[in-house]
Amino acid sequence: MKFDASKALLVIALSSRPYVEAVKQAGFRIVAIDAFADRQTHDLTERLIIVDYNERGFNAAMMMAVIDGLNVADYCGVIYGSGFEAQPALLQYIADRIPLIGNTPENVAAVKTPSIFFAALSKLGIPHPPLKNACLTDSPIDGYQNIYIRKLVGGSGGAHIQPINGNPSSPDYYDQQYLEGKPVSLLFLESEGLVEVLGFNEQWLNPAASLPFRYGGAVSNIKLAKNVEVQLVQAAQKLTQAFNLKGLNSLDAIIKNGVAYILEINPRFSATFDLYPNKVVNILRHIQACQPEMIQSGLICGSPNVLTAMNVCHANAIVYAPGALAISADFDWPEWTTDTPLDVTYMEAQQPVCTVVAMAENSEAAKQLVQSRVKILLKSLSKNNLAENNKVSLN
Repeated sequence: MKFDASKALLVIALSSRPYVEAVKQAGFRIVAIDAFADRQTHDLTERLIIVDYNERGFNAAMMMAVIDGLNVADYCGVIYGSGFEAQPALLQYIADRIPLIGNTPENVAAVKTPSIFFAALSKLGIPHPPLKNACLTDSPIDGYQNIYIRKLVGGSGGAHIQPINGNPSSPDYYDQQYLEGKPVSLLFLESEGLVEVLGFNEQWLNPAASLPFRYGGAVSNIKLAKNVEVQLVQAAQKLTQAFNLKGLNSLDAIIKNGVAYILEINPRFSATFDLYPNKVVNILRHIQACQPEMIQSGLICGSPNVLTAMNVCHANAIVYAPGALAISADFDWPEWTTDTPLDVTYMEAQQPVCTVVAMAENSEAAKQLVQSRVKILLKSLSKNNLAENNKVSLN
């Protein structure tokens, strides 16, 4: 396939801003599709299209209509993040029209099918919390409470995870033993079949009454015991080979008593991509791993020389509306915020508002700083809240 440097790159993710920033810095023309259309993404793109979402990702009918409305000849390829794991057929619909720069829809489907993924973990001897009532040889992990939680097949962001509470099972969900421990992830790049570590990260929750496992944020460059790092890298290597993964991926795990229990692989761009300064290099290497002909055609002329301060840790945290919230267009967003609303914004309780960022010399300091900034911002938003002050009616 011959690539034309005059064509735009299409970036699609529920929140596309981190990837749009990197693609823009790499010199591409950009059109983006996401669910929020924040100010930063709007300012970086030639065109930004909003597609609705739910717990299964993008609204499939709306996404297909948007894709059908594009002149696909104007695009050299598609980079994608979250929004497709529960519906790989939608990703295939896009791939049939525009070259996909990432894992194939078939591979995404395999990794996100619990019976296939966890059977592979068992076959490869990789520790993981077992599934309940699955046709696998795994049994509950000894020494831990026999508690199970229910997860949406292909779900992301943690909002889909709930206690079982006696509810009947469903084909769209699977039940897995719950383990308390340290939630971590490995951001890695597949290059010629080998796994290259980009960074180890810690993740945390931001629970609400009805969303006990909702994603809260992450911090980069955490310190882990060497044997734990080895477990994570070996698991990533085995799974990359088993599922023929390409480019950038992330591996999620729970660390308990020195053992890395694997939860999932995200076979696409993840939120932790945003935590590493070498975004341009990483995105170009992802393109090279997935579509080397873009390099051969001269569309990409080599990676820029970007120096990374590996001893600096970056943290991002999601800010959720604590109640019904109306934010005025002239609200003074701190410099440590991003993914901010474009105009006057009205949102219901527990909807994502923006992202807060921080950096420090160690991961714990960065985590504490970003979480303190979340509290500061929520206080400012409460004072500014037009709904609360009866300046604007939400009806």
